[in-house]
Amino acid sequence: MKEKTIALILIIILVIAIAVVIGANSYADQYGYYGQQGYGSMMGGMRGNMMGSGMMGGYGGMMNGYGQGNGYGNGMMGGGYNNDSFSSNGERVYYTGIDSTGRRIGFEGGPMWLNMRGGSCVNCHGTNGKGGVPVIMGTEIPEDLTNLYAPHSHGDEKMVPYNDDLLKRAITKGIDANGENLDPTMPRWYMPEKDLNDLVTYIKTLQTEDQK
Repeated sequence: MKEKTIALILIIILVIAIAVVIGANSYADQYGYYGQQGYGSMMGGMRGNMMGSGMMGGYGGMMNGYGQGNGYGNGMMGGGYNNDSFSSNGERVYYTGIDSTGRRIGFEGGPMWLNMRGGSCVNCHGTNGKGGVPVIMGTEIPEDLTNLYAPHSHGDEKMVPYNDDLLKRAITKGIDANGENLDPTMPRWYMPEKDLNDLVTYIKTLQTEDQK
């Protein structure tokens, strides 16, 4: 009897957690965030020839698919992308979180769902790099990446301009241009040097014209 009661309590907790996530996604979708950022529907598309099966099976399934050689799927909060979607390796890293060898890039920190289903820069900063929308299970609003190389503000704090080395430090160590620790909502990415250089090059293409 005791074991059945514990099992029932765990099921109820799981149902409540799923309801909270779905409700938060529905709220964001109601205001057009996922649509305007180009994320696709909440459940995501599993484009390409995905490996694995089942809700959370290996590479594939509903939660986080990676189609070997053919496509990438970002599961519940993203659409699918195939290899032909990107004009550069840096753009692919930004959208998929997959490095140039086809492996998912490791990280530390970030929202809880990032550990569950994977993700990439686009899931928080959007396709245009503007960020500015609260992240589910996050504690900080993602920064606007389009003005990093000029004097700018983050909240009430005046920021010195980033350069390539400072941006790499922010991505990998979570330290901003002023030398302060970024909020834990920003993952610390364990990224190969080539992919890091390519990602920085791509982020620079997102800068507004007067800052390029």
